[in-house]
Amino acid sequence: MGPLVHELARVDNLSAWWREGAVAEPASGMVRRFAVAFVLLSACSSGEGDVPSPSTPLPGDRIAFTCDRSICTISPSGENQVQLTEGSPGVQDTMPDWSPDRSRIVFARQVSPTQGAASADIFVVGSNGSGERRLTSSDSTEVQPRWSPDGTKILFANDQMGSFDLWVMDADGRNPIQLTDEPTHEYDAVWSPDGDRIAYTVEGGSLGSGTSAATWTMSVDGSDRALLVEDRGSPAYSPDGSLIVLGGLVFVEATTGQMIRTLYLGETGDIFAEPAWSPDGKWIVYRRGPFGPEAEIYLVSADGSLERRVTDDHVLDGFPDWS
Repeated sequence: MGPLVHELARVDNLSAWWREGAVAEPASGMVRRFAVAFVLLSACSSGEGDVPSPSTPLPGDRIAFTCDRSICTISPSGENQVQLTEGSPGVQDTMPDWSPDRSRIVFARQVSPTQGAASADIFVVGSNGSGERRLTSSDSTEVQPRWSPDGTKILFANDQMGSFDLWVMDADGRNPIQLTDEPTHEYDAVWSPDGDRIAYTVEGGSLGSGTSAATWTMSVDGSDRALLVEDRGSPAYSPDGSLIVLGGLVFVEATTGQMIRTLYLGETGDIFAEPAWSPDGKWIVYRRGPFGPEAEIYLVSADGSLERRVTDDHVLDGFPDWS
């Protein structure tokens, strides 16, 4: 049993284990949970690959996110919050991801029973909260669903083999195919915008960098795996596919892993987790703060010049995704 599975068994609320979003702290050889606040290194920039500064007001559309135990959407300005699903004690809806046509949201429903191991399955719901449907049903933990760019597939993490592996299935939940089968944990997987590559986090064992988390990429069939960045995880591709932002708001070149910049926000030790891009590539939405009622949704311009708070409701807000 891997260290993350031990951590899962230790907590009552599954999302408390899945929480700290993004990246392993580069130190000490001890396996960290998904995001640990780390001291940001010196900012780095280059002429090529720099993200444009926002010169227009906040784009429209909606941000889907975990709001306490439910899935909600909200405008980037922090207005018009709408609850789409109904969580309950022991059940949490989390990790939403918009379909490419913005008509549906796929998410994980996590159940923490009073006895036995916690489990999670994948569901889909309309963008207005209607038509909720279950896509998977198993005793394992199936989480972090991500639509393919063409909307025909859903990528997700599954621990049925003892450690977390990456799987892909049809958008209706049929024909699941296992992509990775390693003693390491593979999770936090995202598609490249052209649908040709998958970036993901590897933690522990022979494939990762020591026992810290690292970012890898692979072909969509699970072949051609390559280490991209050591000691960083939780990748998110920019809309044009040229950059990846990692937990801690570290920007790297998507094919070489070369650092482009690191954003300095808040105080040393603050947590910046679960980053996602705006459709125009000018903003990053992320969770700021530790898992729990202090966690809120923030925006920052991709060059770090502007920051805005989206939520301020003193409940768990996290796992944002921008339509």
